[in-house]
Amino acid sequence: MGAAFDVYGYRFRVRTKAATPAAEGLASDFSFFRRESLEGPLEIELCLEDPPYDDVPPRAASGYRPRSVSFTEEPRTFVDYGGRALAVYDRAAHTLRIHSREPDMLYEAACLFLLSRIGEFLDTAGLHRIHAMALAYRGRAVLAILPMGGGKESTLTAGCSSFRISISCRTTHRSSPRTARYGHFLYGSDFCRAAKARFRPNTGARSTGWSSVRKYW
Repeated sequence: MGAAFDVYGYRFRVRTKAATPAAEGLASDFSFFRRESLEGPLEIELCLEDPPYDDVPPRAASGYRPRSVSFTEEPRTFVDYGGRALAVYDRAAHTLRIHSREPDMLYEAACLFLLSRIGEFLDTAGLHRIHAMALAYRGRAVLAILPMGGGKESTLTAGCSSFRISISCRTTHRSSPRTARYGHFLYGSDFCRAAKARFRPNTGARSTGWSSVRKYW
């Protein structure tokens, strides 16, 4: 099973051996960029299985994050998510394999990787990240650039509760300084998942922060 995507030139394919909510979530998040077929994309495989920690090289960590540790032995980088998931990025083979028994961890690790790599790729093309929210109401759209803690999620949640507002995105947009036009959102599922949890209790959805991930890989 698989699906191919082209995000303004960054091409990747997501594959699984069996249906999983992680693959379904990625397909939904990146549905605007879905393509029937691609040549030479990055291959991302989501493996619903125990992480193969025996493959991690016995060496000092090369990077630390609050919830994960990375180890690099060229051409591969291993990222351990606290024993819950292991991601293996092979630059030579152009592949990413993520192993976990938890679909939520497969989804989270794939999203972090894609935001990191796509962000770096599009920076070189002059499309830069904006920390903002976007919404549409009665045929008109608004993009609000606000800092962390500025009220993006609470504003959108309140709007959805009181008005017939369509959520366009929260967190990651792309903007070209040359054209001053805003492209389609790259990723907004962190708010959407929180909103689903707000409007549909007991869904198990949760919000995840994605700041400062570009240098992770």
